[in-house]
Amino acid sequence: MELCSIRQQGDHNDLKGKKFVSDSLGAGKKSRPESEATRWTAPQEGWLKVNADGALDDNSGEGGIGVVIRDSREN
Repeated sequence: MELCSIRQQGDHNDLKGKKFVSDSLGAGKKSRPESEATRWTAPQEGWLKVNADGALDDNSGEGGIGVVIRDSREN
């Protein structure tokens, strides 16, 4: 990620008062251990499992939704 800072003094016409600096967030930190992959598990007999997700575009106001319903036989 790049950060932009505005120079308060001096004349830098080539950058029009802006300069980019490297983002040092996370520098020197140890990486997180890899997490184990999770898998979908079927619900108990007689139950249904419902998974839903949605998204909205703030600019256009349009959105969408998706739903998956599965039984214990993965149908």
